[in-house]
Amino acid sequence: MERRTAWHTTDDSNAGADDVWTLDQFGDQFQKAITLCGISEDPIYDDSDDEESDEEETIDSDHDSDAPCNNDHNSDVLQPDKDKTSNGKRKIEPYKNKYMSRVLLAEMKVALSRQFDMLTPQQQKQGIGEHIQERLLAVSLQLGLIAVSVQEPSTGEEHFSHVIQSLEQRAHHPRCINLLLSALNQMGLLWAERFENAKAKHYLLKSSEHYNKYKEDSSCVAPIAISDLFLKVKECEDHTSGDGLTAGNIMTVADEGETDNANAGQLGHWADFEQLHTYTFYFLAQVCGHLDESADSARYCHATLHRQLADTIAFEPLEWSNNASQLSVYYSSQKDYKMACYLMSASWIMLGNNAPPCNSAKELHTRYQSVKVELEQRIGSYCVKILQDSEYALEAENENPVATANSEEPSHSASSQWEEKKFVGLDPEAVESLEGKLPGCLVKDYEGARVAFLVGLEHLEKVSSYFTLSDHASRHTEAVQSISRLYQGLAAFEPQPDRRSKMHKRRVDLLLNLLNELNPQFYLSVCRQLRYELAETYSNMAQCKEEPQPLDDSSTSSQQGAKVASLMLSSIDHYKLFINSYRATTGELPTRFPDEAERAALVAYFHMGRLWNKIKSANRSQAIVNLTNSINSFKEVVDYATRCPESQGKISEELELCKEMVQLLPLKLAQLRA
Repeated sequence: MERRTAWHTTDDSNAGADDVWTLDQFGDQFQKAITLCGISEDPIYDDSDDEESDEEETIDSDHDSDAPCNNDHNSDVLQPDKDKTSNGKRKIEPYKNKYMSRVLLAEMKVALSRQFDMLTPQQQKQGIGEHIQERLLAVSLQLGLIAVSVQEPSTGEEHFSHVIQSLEQRAHHPRCINLLLSALNQMGLLWAERFENAKAKHYLLKSSEHYNKYKEDSSCVAPIAISDLFLKVKECEDHTSGDGLTAGNIMTVADEGETDNANAGQLGHWADFEQLHTYTFYFLAQVCGHLDESADSARYCHATLHRQLADTIAFEPLEWSNNASQLSVYYSSQKDYKMACYLMSASWIMLGNNAPPCNSAKELHTRYQSVKVELEQRIGSYCVKILQDSEYALEAENENPVATANSEEPSHSASSQWEEKKFVGLDPEAVESLEGKLPGCLVKDYEGARVAFLVGLEHLEKVSSYFTLSDHASRHTEAVQSISRLYQGLAAFEPQPDRRSKMHKRRVDLLLNLLNELNPQFYLSVCRQLRYELAETYSNMAQCKEEPQPLDDSSTSSQQGAKVASLMLSSIDHYKLFINSYRATTGELPTRFPDEAERAALVAYFHMGRLWNKIKSANRSQAIVNLTNSINSFKEVVDYATRCPESQGKISEELELCKEMVQLLPLKLAQLRA
């Protein structure tokens, strides 16, 4: 096999000092540009009069004074202290580090192009031209990344497109595949940021196709890392050799012709290649989510988690734990409770195995606690959903026991292949142990509901303690509302009315305490939710205390009847407060409620009419008032539906009942008045 070299580096009497760069200089400049690009930007004004930061000192000291470039120009670029305001504060432009990086890459591009133009026919025959072109593409790729990061997406798109088009004929070469996958991923990300998710998916799928094709065709040859395209491996020691090489000729990682194919494969490594494909799946999961392709999004997300566990270099356990628990929310929504339970357990194990030491940085502890409390919130919400779905299933079974008995629970079919989705690398016994503490299916009775309730309550109380009302009002409110729904779900399986009533009373206490602490001026939407839920809860309490037979003259029954009436009136009051919150400053209700609140407002009127009609009163005058209020409430729904016919589809069942009651109740009222 003909031995190829990167390029000739001996002195050329016809070339100036600035015409030739060594590979070391190219590699140093490329790494310097990448480092600069990754440094966070300084503030616009720096109050400090101290010397340059450590990062700037490192960059400045690392800059090779022997590099064949305009040293005066480079010196200006890397000396930000020269730009100061009159009061001594250093003024830094936005993206300055990235602009500095772009200058270095532009110098490389000029030098590489000059190298390419200086190649002899013999060097072209050796393939050195291809090597230089690949280095130019590496520079273009980095320029594209910088362009996107400085809000120049069109320029970035041009660079990425250039890389993709230039590699069409050499896509699956070990020196090219990482360049291609990276460019395709970046094109996908760029189009996703433009909300063109279909185009984004196209580029990401192309990246996945090239990955699979390379694995099939070149599984024994490890790809060359992009930065290694500039890495020198060997320099010829002989003054001349049989193939015409002279001292100063160098061999690079990019030159797979140095040895046979087996050894050439050892020059590269798979880490970057596999990590790029992990990014492809990660981006696909998000893009498919935006395209409402939930199943594909979950599949790519799950694959991403699998691949991240295998990536020992770039693996980030806190991010993995957060993503795993987030994926559990999708499976829970699909009623695949077993998989949701497994993901939350795996997330918890990963989190527990990577708790930061006591002497770790404060930022790490803060991030750890943030991920942990998000997981606590998701476990609590999962338990709420288990209880709610179990209640719906119980109601369906009571309505049609034959159909329910013959139907298969949806979660079974969804979980049929779940064993294949288990993660390799986690302690299976630890995961299974924690998994056994979470409800992995719908509950059938009070004991099962109690288990789900206690698990959810434990985690949600920690969330409400972490997100205090004074510092995180919205998150604290969300946690308290979830706790209220836990009690609601447990009450659905409690056979004793008095115990059910106490559970609803606990909800009232939670919600009222929260409502009294919130200012409606700043938390109007939350206050509306709480009012509505309180109205429903008082109504549930009244239902628990209602006697099935008419009230008699006994003192006990009279007290019970008075309690029921009081609870119904409390429910009505909160429905009224909910509706009145939509009044304008003039005191008038809107002609039409906001779309998101329209059904809730009309159903509130419906329930008010129903409650007024159910309140028992021995006083004839009060009974007339109650019945009149009931008719007026039902009439509000009928009149609104007539005025806004578009709303009728939202309340079709309630509207028919309201129309019927508006016809019947006046007859009852006439009898009372007679």
